[in-house]
Amino acid sequence: MTLAFCTEGDPRNPALILLHGFLGNTEDWSRVVSLLKQQFFCVSVDLPGHGGSAGVSAVSGFDDCCAQIDTILKAIGVHTFWLAGYSMGGRVAMHYACRYRVGQTASCEAPDTVQLSGLIVESAHPGLQDEPSRQARKEHDYHWAERFRREPLEVVLHDWYRQPVFADLSPEDRQVMVDQRLSNEGGALADMLEATSLSRQVCFYDALCRLPFPVLYICGERDLKFQAIGQLFDECPTMNVHLQEKAGHKVHHACPTVYADTILSFYSSMTERN
Repeated sequence: MTLAFCTEGDPRNPALILLHGFLGNTEDWSRVVSLLKQQFFCVSVDLPGHGGSAGVSAVSGFDDCCAQIDTILKAIGVHTFWLAGYSMGGRVAMHYACRYRVGQTASCEAPDTVQLSGLIVESAHPGLQDEPSRQARKEHDYHWAERFRREPLEVVLHDWYRQPVFADLSPEDRQVMVDQRLSNEGGALADMLEATSLSRQVCFYDALCRLPFPVLYICGERDLKFQAIGQLFDECPTMNVHLQEKAGHKVHHACPTVYADTILSFYSSMTERN
């Protein structure tokens, strides 16, 4: 089964592939896409276990997700594109750029038929650097996966959005998030959470700084954890870090207009330079 996706904009424009975070779907990008579709051919993807791809739950890991993205690109005839991802989607995007695409290019059995031209990462972790941290994250994600499998979804969602990373959400915003996610199926979410656990992700700190195309890292000033991660890339010459005022973990939700303007400005500056 192919992943579900939505397209907006002129296919003759530069393609921008958008990957949502855990519990999200293509609708999460709607306000940003409405602002970008005049300049980009926007392709929003429902990742496995989410939205219209709820039936695609048997993914083995990051490579599997990336292969599904390639299937979409080939189906719609996209050969050159920019890739953007938020949180979990950002980690899938980093894997695509730093590992999967490199492997595909090097493989004589899988010729490089698509070209990644730029990467936009929002509030996503580039990877854990030590085994104790990996083990702790594995246990953390297993705990949540079991809750998604066994408990009423509404109960788990309320607890999920009480985690520190979502501290900037008001009670009203938190309830909206819960209501929007109730159409998901707990078991499918659990499978994707474990398949793309941060504990299974390669650490991409160095690889991101060696990519042959521009990289934009976006984080919110109220998200201290990912603001600190963004600061680690300040000395990386190939990366541009954007700290968004008055935003927390989900920048594209809090500030869609500024978010779209940031992408457009970055894209323009990079294409003019080349």
